[in-house]
Amino acid sequence: MARKYNFAALESDVLRYKQQHPNSTEAEMFEHLAKYKVPGDFSGSPSWHRNALKDLQCMVQHYGMPSLFLTLTADEVSDMRFTEVKNMEDFFLRFIYSPDTPYLYSVGS
Repeated sequence: MARKYNFAALESDVLRYKQQHPNSTEAEMFEHLAKYKVPGDFSGSPSWHRNALKDLQCMVQHYGMPSLFLTLTADEVSDMRFTEVKNMEDFFLRFIYSPDTPYLYSVGS
């Protein structure tokens, strides 16, 4: 279960950091708080990246190195979007979400 983080906890962490590091800048303080105090359920935070890396390492250890790595970039908005890309996307989504294969799929950021 993800840890809840409220404003009062953040404020107490800011005060504690300022007491322990009186000569540090605000940028250093925010960098420390982002790195160590923001929970892993915030997408894009350093702890989220650490958790994602640990998950990936466990998947590689269990299933082995991937035999295919595919990166596609396509325009998602305009009318010029290729139907082949949409068909491949549907195919890979069906493959990824089949019940007998593990999946790790992220949409957006």
